Amino acid sequence: GYISSPPSRQAQCAARTIPCGAIQYEPQSVEGPKGLMSCSGGNAGFAELNNDSKGWKVTPVSRTTSFNWRLTARHATSTWQYYAGGRKIAEFNDGGARP
Repeated sequence: GYISSPPSRQAQCAARTIPCGAIQYEPQSVEGPKGLMSCSGGNAGFAELNNDSKGWKVTPVSRTTSFNWRLTARHATSTWQYYAGGRKIAEFNDGGARP
């Protein structure tokens, strides 16, 4: 899945807000190892997500920002890690639960 609100780069690609190439057809496919802060998940096929000059909508976040996910498959997730400004701002242990 991917964060739909506030709109992540994947969500902006899926909505065709920004021209992004192949990722627009499968925004849920970005996956990388824990702690990786690359928007593409290290996948060269989704490298356009790493391009900071594409005009992405940026949403200011505060201490109480809500994030909504569009979950497209029932994968077990151990932890949910959130990064902003190059640092981890939150982590939630889901214990491997399926949505």
